[in-house]
Amino acid sequence: SMNTYYAAEVKAALWTGEELWLRAVQGIIVPSQQLRAYLARQGIDKEKITVASPGIAKVSTGRLSHPKILSKDAPTTLITVGTLSRGKGQLDVVRMLTRIPAVHVRLHLVGDCAQNVSYTEEIRALIQRSHLQEIVMIHGSMPQQALFALLPQCDLYLSASSYESYSMATAEAVAYGLPALAYATGAIGDWIEEGVNGVLIELGQSEQFF
Repeated sequence: SMNTYYAAEVKAALWTGEELWLRAVQGIIVPSQQLRAYLARQGIDKEKITVASPGIAKVSTGRLSHPKILSKDAPTTLITVGTLSRGKGQLDVVRMLTRIPAVHVRLHLVGDCAQNVSYTEEIRALIQRSHLQEIVMIHGSMPQQALFALLPQCDLYLSASSYESYSMATAEAVAYGLPALAYATGAIGDWIEEGVNGVLIELGQSEQFF
């Protein structure tokens, strides 16, 4: 029910069921302080909500390789990681790319393509119509080591999610030393220092994200 792209009636209907379960259980484990605060604002007893943050440590700056200095004509390589779904916003990112001179960017879309087949096909159709086949690469699910080999080849991590309970993928990218452009949702703000290792955009501000 927290996904912002749902209509108000759908969100309310989903919350009706979710609230019943959350009130019935004895304890709730969440990955971020932000989600705990949200549930408390919704009337869930804060005392039964425990935060257990995933165990990712930020790499000290001295251990990171220096950022690549791009030449004027070199493309900026972007990456976003997550199941292809409307809530993750991959289609919005591809739409943004249709407004940018294609020679200047490359985009890696990493994530399960099979859970939301119609959404994946919508992305593929837009890529085809916009002649972005050489620009946008859909990888599907990827083993973690392969992903960790791909991250250093990229220049910027994107998170266009309209809702995250934590955003493990963003935390992993930032821990790997990749700057991030992201909507402020979940615990993403805990990982990004504005203007230092990334930029946070308010939810719904798609033009600012663009």
